[in-house]
This record gives sequence, structure tokens and C-alpha cells, in this order.
Amino acid sequence: MKNELLLFVVVGAFFGYFMLGYVKNSEGQKDDTIFVDAGSKYNTSLEKKSGTYKHNIDLSTTEEWRQADKWQQSYLHEEFMRLFPDFEAMREFANNNIIGDSFKAKLIANIDRVEDPFYANEIDKNEALKGLDEF
Repeated sequence: MKNELLLFVVVGAFFGYFMLGYVKNSEGQKDDTIFVDAGSKYNTSLEKKSGTYKHNIDLSTTEEWRQADKWQQSYLHEEFMRLFPDFEAMREFANNNIIGDSFKAKLIANIDRVEDPFYANEIDKNEALKGLDEF
């Protein structure tokens, strides 16, 4: 009887440990890409602000003239702007979180265009932030 109870406790503990480890490791590994359709209103219900999710915004299917508006409406834009004045982190953010080569190239060009004048004190913080948003 003691052996059966001990075996039951060991098997139960192993099962519980396995299940908790499996659930913990599987959380947050889903693809959480935000798809923006040019014909629809931006869906904020897809925006989860958990640190365990990787967020992307897909602007590759959006018409080029609407990409900047869609970018500026997303919370990823706010997150991007909070990285200022770490221009290298801003480049990395753009490369990792924006899907759409044409818009990504424009954004990185804006970063490059603003970086040197900002560090040379030719423009102030407000002008630099404004320059990052000009498309």
C-alpha cells in the first residue's frame, strides 16, 4: 500500500512538472503579426502589449500612399519613437518589426537623415522627432 501511494505521488509530481513546464514554454510563441489591410480600418484588437509576444506590422500589402498613416496609427510607432535618441535601436526595431521593404527603407532613410544633424546639435529633439515622421 505504501509503495502504491509513493508511486502515485511520484507519477503525479512528474506529470504536474511536465504539464507546467510545457504550458510555460508554449506561451507566447505564436506568430502575432498585425496585418493591415488597405481597405479596412486598423484593428487594434490584435495589439497585445505583452513582452513575450513579438509584434510586427505588415505594410507590404498596403498601398504605398497609405503606409505612413497606418504606421503612425499603430502602437508600434509609439514604441519606436520611445527609442529616440538610440538610433541603432531604432534601426534594429525597424528591421525586426516592419514587414514591407519599401516602407522599411524609407523609415531607415529617415533615421539616417536625422542622426548626424541631431548629434551635431544642428537640430533639437523636436525637429529630430518630426524628421523621423516625414514620409
